[in-house]
Amino acid sequence: MAEPDTPDPLHQLAYLYLVMAHGSDDYLTSAELDVIVERLGARRPDLDPAEVQDVVTEALAAYLDAEEPHRPALEAVIALRDHLTPAQRRAVLEDLVQIARADGLVLDDERALLLRLASHWDINLDEYMPPRLLTEGSRGDWGVLHHLAYLYLVLAYGTDHTLSPDEIRVMLARLRARQPHLAEEEVRAILSTAMEQYARGPSEERILAAVTAVRDGLPEAQRQAALDDLVQIANADGVFLDDEEDLINYLTEAWGVSAFAEPGSDEETG
Repeated sequence: MAEPDTPDPLHQLAYLYLVMAHGSDDYLTSAELDVIVERLGARRPDLDPAEVQDVVTEALAAYLDAEEPHRPALEAVIALRDHLTPAQRRAVLEDLVQIARADGLVLDDERALLLRLASHWDINLDEYMPPRLLTEGSRGDWGVLHHLAYLYLVLAYGTDHTLSPDEIRVMLARLRARQPHLAEEEVRAILSTAMEQYARGPSEERILAAVTAVRDGLPEAQRQAALDDLVQIANADGVFLDDEEDLINYLTEAWGVSAFAEPGSDEETG
């Protein structure tokens, strides 16, 4: 009786990369897909891009058809440990970190998968990705600017599951405009804190808390300025999505301001 075919390591890698990109948030961005094809091509430079794309397509079909998509991924992790050298395993982990970061935000489920893989392959993940900066207990230290940053992320990332460099630049600029006396490093730390919290998974409760904090903590002129910021962030990637418009309309009503007003005041946010 013939032995069953041994799975191709490249297909196993493609499947593992897809689980990282899609399995954590049930969304596969074009940025993530581009990184997957590029990194698989680097693993097999003897193949032309069309062949690598075919491998990804086949792996995606298998992933979508699987009743338990993570089981083959675990099997791939076990098999690849024996197939790859330590240096190759580290290179694959670097690929997975890059894929996790491709959409601009590393979610908790992505980090958990990276930790499991690194542990199974005897690799220290902290060498590739710093440990969390935010603990659960630090949420009480938030000010209005943190809540604003969180809402910026809800709009920029939550509507299309990607965070572009342009959106990050706009967010930093608008946060700095709200508090011009803060150093750039302090503003970056506020955005980083908000990103760490958002990566835990956004919730209606957390969003409502941020909306309420801004409503109660800012006068009308500054709420208008904050909404103007959000409109600018929505337009930063050149596309204004229906979900972004829905959120803007919700905030317009919740904050008692206009989505079509002239740019708001750049007075400081308390």
